[in-house]
Amino acid sequence: MNNKFNIPIAIIFFIYLVVLIKLLFFKYPAMMVFDMTNGNYVPFKTILNYLSGEPTWNIAIRNIGGNILLFTPLGFFLPFFCSSITWKFVLLATFIISVAIEITQGIFRVGIFDIDDILLNVFGAILGYGIYFCLKLIFRKS
Repeated sequence: MNNKFNIPIAIIFFIYLVVLIKLLFFKYPAMMVFDMTNGNYVPFKTILNYLSGEPTWNIAIRNIGGNILLFTPLGFFLPFFCSSITWKFVLLATFIISVAIEITQGIFRVGIFDIDDILLNVFGAILGYGIYFCLKLIFRKS
């Protein structure tokens, strides 16, 4: 990455992280009770419900789209900071971050653990990495 872009990209990435943390952890008041009994531990269970329009299409689109879009910038920005980052690293890093987020949401009861959120988050980050990779190829040719 060109050094003249490091500072603005770092600032944008920092703002993204602040907004992400706000959206994931401060949407409801924290209750500080560890409760991992409620949640979805079956892959694709909520995704399949959402794809059939349950409970409503509005909720389905917001949940699926939100989980994907929230993590697309992560996959896009990570290669800016280390050009040797591969899609496998993005996949693993996003998986670890998403699991940590889901557990933290369970601990503070600001959400419930949902394996499908993790799958959608990882997909979003891989999508972001794909966008980065495609733009890199386009700009390298021009």
